[in-house]
Amino acid sequence: MRLLIGTYTRGTPSGGIYSVMFDPAKGNLSTPELTLRTDNPSWLLIDGDFLLVANEHGHADGAGEISVFKGTAGHFGETQRLSSQGADPCHLALSSSRLAVTNYTGGNVALFEWSAEGVGGLISVFRPERSGSHPRQASPHPHGACFVSDELWIADLGGDCVYRLDATSGDLRGRIDVPAGTGPRHLTADGHYLVGELSNTVVPLVGHAPSPALPILPASFAGNSIAAEIQHHDGRLYVSNRGHDSITVIQTTPVLRTLQHRTSGGRHPRHFLVTPDGRHLLVANKDSNTILAMALAADGRIGETTDTVTCPSPVQLAVAV
Repeated sequence: MRLLIGTYTRGTPSGGIYSVMFDPAKGNLSTPELTLRTDNPSWLLIDGDFLLVANEHGHADGAGEISVFKGTAGHFGETQRLSSQGADPCHLALSSSRLAVTNYTGGNVALFEWSAEGVGGLISVFRPERSGSHPRQASPHPHGACFVSDELWIADLGGDCVYRLDATSGDLRGRIDVPAGTGPRHLTADGHYLVGELSNTVVPLVGHAPSPALPILPASFAGNSIAAEIQHHDGRLYVSNRGHDSITVIQTTPVLRTLQHRTSGGRHPRHFLVTPDGRHLLVANKDSNTILAMALAADGRIGETTDTVTCPSPVQLAVAV
């Protein structure tokens, strides 16, 4: 299985996007190799033979870029490059006909047409206006989005809410408010769960309303930590914690219950993924420049580390094959 690795290039030795092979039978990773030179590719999205990249920066006009490549892993050619419509694009989401681009510093989400030809025309730019109580919530900061049925849901770290937009037009339909200071970062792909970066909690979203939040750090931990990624797999939630430097495993049924806090094996685990066969979890530790493969038990708990490789400033992992 081939993986592509998004990285931060500014102020680091990274050259762009790296490629690594993972052997699921042995749990081994190959040495990452530079595949594409591109600026600050912090989020990657693969759709068929397309690779979409969020280049997280802001030019003189205040906007970052979206780069579109086409081909196969290791043999991509750039087909498009366009403005993200805001500074520091940090997340991409696709439906069958739309591309949503989340611009963190720009404080907006741009909705584009998407087809077999690539990115089409700009449909709308949604600009939240709420702020929050935390020092990092002085202005809107959308951080992630997902398509849920016929809606686009947007997690706004700055506004302590999830916006519900019409997935076709980008028109606002509603808003789900969460507790003050949550700092919504990412949603699971189905929109059922939200991770709060600032509160270090998971918030279930049921019936367009939040349920009581579950803390994701051990009660005994007194240091500084902020949540990063959340993923839902086979009845379990996995959440990465930067500072505590761990992965939290949570059982979702019959009630939310923490199963495990497992060290990420490095510093600042910004992103991770569960392999398609559900037998391993791969985690990207940005500040220690490492990617670890960890075995997953049948009950979803994380077991032994099966391999570790180095890669400069890894911040996102995507399955290419």
